[in-house]
Amino acid sequence: MHMPSAQTGVAMVSPAIGQDLLKLAMYSHAPGQYFKHQHMGYSIYLPPPSLKSYVRFFWTFEWELTEGEPYVYRSLADGCAEIVFHYRGVFDELTSHGTASQPIALLHAQSRLYRRFVTRGSFGIFGAYLYPYAVTQMLRLPATQTSGQLIDLLDLFGHEADELTEKVFMAADDDTRIAVLARFLEKKLLGGSPGDEPVFSVVRKAIHAPETQTIE
Repeated sequence: MHMPSAQTGVAMVSPAIGQDLLKLAMYSHAPGQYFKHQHMGYSIYLPPPSLKSYVRFFWTFEWELTEGEPYVYRSLADGCAEIVFHYRGVFDELTSHGTASQPIALLHAQSRLYRRFVTRGSFGIFGAYLYPYAVTQMLRLPATQTSGQLIDLLDLFGHEADELTEKVFMAADDDTRIAVLARFLEKKLLGGSPGDEPVFSVVRKAIHAPETQTIE
């Protein structure tokens, strides 16, 4: 399977404004290497053709920090879910009661909540950003049963999740990580009964529409 690499255009930035550029990149959704600094990089990769109906894109975010230096990652409310791997560094969720430890590999389901996560030191995150219906197709569960949750992949896929996480963590580069996760997603999304493609197509068109349209 051929997986596309990040494009060559690179914008040099200061780490102080990295979070703002990250938000810009995540909501523009075009493939490419959005920014790369000597201490930081964020890239978006298109999925293979077999998964383009389910995966919006794959992404990676890395930052080299001084050991013990805190970094807060902000997760906004989103109608799309993500599969996320913290292949370097450990994140804890910041809550009103303190902090709560998080799995190293998880499904971040669609959510109406704003959440914050903190790590202390260098980190690397790899994820697959999914269309809203992908979780239902993958798990054969109504979206209401996962909405608003951060779910350990072990709780969803058991031993398969262990093998998947090990392969992602052992991968030498982004292309290898993407190939590993793509094979897993092909098995889970394409191996069962087909989804309702006409409905899926309408959802994708609505998401990618250049502006919000009113239906009367």
